[in-house]
Amino acid sequence: EAQYNLGMMYMYNGKGVDVNYKKAMAWHLKAAEQNFFESQTMVANFLMEGKGGVRRDRKKALVWYARAVEGGCKFAMYAFGKEYDEGIPGLLRADPKKASQLWAKAAEMGLADAQVALSNNYRNGRGVPQSDAKAVKWVRKAAEQGHPLGAHNLSLLYAQGRGVPKSDTESFRWTKVAAEAGHPPAMCNCG
Repeated sequence: EAQYNLGMMYMYNGKGVDVNYKKAMAWHLKAAEQNFFESQTMVANFLMEGKGGVRRDRKKALVWYARAVEGGCKFAMYAFGKEYDEGIPGLLRADPKKASQLWAKAAEMGLADAQVALSNNYRNGRGVPQSDAKAVKWVRKAAEQGHPLGAHNLSLLYAQGRGVPKSDTESFRWTKVAAEAGHPPAMCNCG
């Protein structure tokens, strides 16, 4: 865990160190090789993005995501789900069903980003049967955690009466939550 913490410090200008992505990657790699799942996810993110001078290698990134998912890391489930949802030409075929399965696991573990993504797939019938009720269920969980996009999306569902009774009062309530959390479209709607 100390190696993970050092990696995070180098990523976000922690106490006494300047941002240095190469050092961050080195510390995360040490932790990842010892099966620290959060670091496996960070290594995958570095490789996927080619961040801070780290050579982009999407194929290796997918391997690290898979290892972290096997270990039960909800952050890896969300990130790997994004890759499955969009696909990577020549590497990973888009598979919204697999994305939704990964997001469902992370959503059950309370990860708000995954709850919003899963909600979107239910709302649009992407990889799962279309269900406004399930879309509301998952986006409400994210909104109740203060997730800006989750609150905004819930406000839209109330405005449209999708999966919930139409309510301008509830729509405004959730728009205000999203605006207070810094979501730009919601901030515009609140004036």
